[in-house]
Amino acid sequence: MGKRRVLLYSVIAALICLVTVWSVRWNRKDKILGDEYTCRIYNHAEYLLLSLIYGNPEDIGFNPDKFFEDYFTFEYDPSSNAYIIRTDVNGERYYLCETEDQRIVLSLSSDDYGSRWKVSRVENTMYYYITNTEDGRALEREWDTYRAETDVVDRRNLGIYMRLE
Repeated sequence: MGKRRVLLYSVIAALICLVTVWSVRWNRKDKILGDEYTCRIYNHAEYLLLSLIYGNPEDIGFNPDKFFEDYFTFEYDPSSNAYIIRTDVNGERYYLCETEDQRIVLSLSSDDYGSRWKVSRVENTMYYYITNTEDGRALEREWDTYRAETDVVDRRNLGIYMRLE
């Protein structure tokens, strides 16, 4: 009777361990959104939607009117260990890039400077940092306009917190 009880407890403990291990969602450090994720990008500070301003691919910013429904697709690129962020405009595919002067633009090529982005969750919240791999600066709204730019990562700056919906 004692051996059966020990065996039964051992089997139950092994099952609990297996269920725990299989149910844990392992931290995918660089692949936080999976292979591909499509969403809208909102700025937390004023809950403004990242979109084309007046439908012009050269003019991207955080839209105060919220008229546009611009969706962005985060596509994981294993060669750079980062995401390529793209959107479709009038049937053409454009890629989110950072210029050397920290402005955000859309480009027809995914190989341009500043076209790779890291996504990391802000602690245990629903917000994310979207940082460029070229210089480690985070996506943000330019404070005197609605244009998109990048800025240094400062956890006290709510302007770099993005919500992906």
